[in-house]
Amino acid sequence: MPQPGQPDEILTRRELACRLKCSLRHFDKIQQAGCPHLMLGRTRRFILSEVVAWLRRKGGAL
Repeated sequence: MPQPGQPDEILTRRELACRLKCSLRHFDKIQQAGCPHLMLGRTRRFILSEVVAWLRRKGGAL
């Protein structure tokens, strides 16, 4: 996790799946459940802290 005062990490789907220690297939299910993301042009990116906070609010019910 980033330290206070440091910029948050913006990750690709593959990088985020690796950080969450899950398969790409499982991460696709997380995305379908409404995982927060940004669109940079036509490319989807994920802010690590936002995704982790979203997963905590969901309570791991994916």
